Amino acid sequence: AEGAAGCVEGAAVAHDKGDTAAESFLLGTAAIYRIAEGDERAAVSSAERARELAHEVGSRSLWARAAGALASALQDPDASAAGIAAHEVLDIAQPGDFHLNLPHRVLATLAWRAGDRATAAAHERAAVYLIRDQGDRYVQAASMRQLAVLVGDVDALLAAELLGIASVLVPEMRVIKRDEIADERLRAALAEQLVAGELDARMAQGGRLDVRGIYATVERTLRAMAGDGA
Repeated sequence: AEGAAGCVEGAAVAHDKGDTAAESFLLGTAAIYRIAEGDERAAVSSAERARELAHEVGSRSLWARAAGALASALQDPDASAAGIAAHEVLDIAQPGDFHLNLPHRVLATLAWRAGDRATAAAHERAAVYLIRDQGDRYVQAASMRQLAVLVGDVDALLAAELLGIASVLVPEMRVIKRDEIADERLRAALAEQLVAGELDARMAQGGRLDVRGIYATVERTLRAMAGDGA
């Protein structure tokens, strides 16, 4: 909340100085912080304004950034609009663009909720390997947690292993509000499904994996999501 407020203040200064690009960037950042805080309505407002300003500037990078934030903010309150914003990023961003990982993750979640396992797995594959190549451990950990939540519907052991991977990538990482809720629900569900001590054992197993082992587990997860077996 503090970060979002600071970005909004900075955007106002940028506006007064006629720096439209900075205003767009700061409002896009404010949207991301609002998502983390759990205030999706404010996030949508900031992201929409950031996208408008990006259009004025003519910056594809700022446009992709703002539309990605908008897609994420709309994921739960308006799935249809979230999908439109996510596809907008896929249409305008260059291959390998950092901003592509977020819309792919949004589209994966929407497809999974709609029961389209193959499409969900395809978007998760695109996101996971973009994130791996970009080398951001925080985003990698967040991606592993999202994978765990999705695959937890069909494979509890894989979900537990992914939670262990995420915990080692960034120990005690802070997560956005909705991911925190999803993580808590997943852990409760896994504790009910698995025998005593198995959740901790599988998480520990995931935490011991090297990079090759991590992405072998990812591949098993993607196959399980698509219905091809783990």
